[in-house]
Amino acid sequence: MKLVFIRHAKAGSSDHFDGEDFYRPLSKPGGRQALDIADLAELKGTDSIVSSPFIRCIQTVEPLSEKLGIPIDTDPILGDATTSGNLEIWLSQAASDVSQCKVVCSHGDVIPTLVSLLFDRLPGIEYPALCSKGSQWYFDMGAGAIFAAKYRELDGYSWDADF
Repeated sequence: MKLVFIRHAKAGSSDHFDGEDFYRPLSKPGGRQALDIADLAELKGTDSIVSSPFIRCIQTVEPLSEKLGIPIDTDPILGDATTSGNLEIWLSQAASDVSQCKVVCSHGDVIPTLVSLLFDRLPGIEYPALCSKGSQWYFDMGAGAIFAAKYRELDGYSWDADF
């Protein structure tokens, strides 16, 4: 199974948005990032997409959903990193899913928590604590074990490791 975490693409500043943060959309550059994400070769085998219910997260994976013809499921747990215990339970369920490739889109506080929870299973492994907008973390997993991890930014920066 491949588990992929995507931080939502660029959104306008919350200081310049007059509505609730929940409804803050992607900016024009963020819309272009969402299209770039949909074109990533690593995501062609995606058979499950789950997102934070925040509009900017859904908009980030909409082009991928449309390209692959699969729906976006939303989960409110992915909208709030203040309950890491709930995220740990959610992650255990996601890791035992039968999906070939599950894409998860969330926020800059949730993704690092999920990544940290996975790397906690690999004591002594140093990894970059990165999570730029539109970035992706890829985890190759099986039977609860992690075999490889990769971090990728849309500008081409990447980090990877096999275990």
